[in-house]
Formats: sequence, structure tokens, C-alpha cells
Amino acid sequence: MQKKYLILVSLILSPMAVSTAVATPKNVIIIRHADKVPGRMFLSAKGYERAAALPYYFLETPLYNTPPISSIFAVGLGDLGGPQESARPIETATPTAVRYKLTINSNFKQGDHKALVQEILTNKKYDGKTVLVCWEHKEIHKVIEALGGGYGTGLAR
Repeated sequence: MQKKYLILVSLILSPMAVSTAVATPKNVIIIRHADKVPGRMFLSAKGYERAAALPYYFLETPLYNTPPISSIFAVGLGDLGGPQESARPIETATPTAVRYKLTINSNFKQGDHKALVQEILTNKKYDGKTVLVCWEHKEIHKVIEALGGGYGTGLAR
């Protein structure tokens, strides 16, 4: 039986990324969407359970709560019927957004990782803050690399 995991990556920005930044978030937390129903665009029951547990995990883990999450990004829906048609990242991030009373920014689509990172590193509202990014698991390494982080563990592929 294949096990599914919700992957958390906390990223400390590299000097290269920081040198071109106008904003330097204190933490960028990158997670993949929770478990899915095979062949569907929605989370499974187990996926909803895991998503519901995330805000409590973040609240009780000082690394992820110092400072508290102030902004949340999730991959936005693509064209209906297209390859990016998935509500899973938004569904995964929703319980955390509700708990922290935040709006999810879903303006960035799969493949928009460079624009996402540019937003995070150039908008002063993220300076010194904790930012949560819920992305599609096959694209997480691109987000990490765009932030200037190394990637080689194979966790998110």
C-alpha cells in the first residue's frame, strides 16, 4: 500500500535570493496539497482530516509560529478540464486560513512559481513575516529553487 505524506518544507532564504529581494520573509513554509481522491480534483476524507490538523500543528510549533503565518498562497484553479484543474491546494490551505483569519491568494497557477516568488520577495508586506505556500507536489522543487534554496532530497517529486 502506498503511503501519502503531507510534506512541510521550511526555507531559510539563501544569500543569493536575499540580495535581489526588497522583502525578506522570516519564514517561507512550503507544503504540498493533502491526500486526493484518485483521478479527482478534490481531497479525500483523509486529506480533509490532515488539512484540518495543519493550523494546530503550526500554532504549536514555534518554528512555524514565530512570527505567526500572515499570508497564504495556494495554486489557483486552472482552466476547467485542463491539466491544472485541482482544488486540492486551496482545500488544504483553507483550514489554516480560517484559523488565522487570512485570505488565500490563489492568483498564481501551476507553472507560475517565478511570479509567486517575485511577489514574496518584492512586496514589503512579507518582510519579516511568515508566509505559507501550498503548491502542487510535482512543482514544489521549482518554488524552492526560485527562492534560492537547494533541492536534492527528492521529497516533493
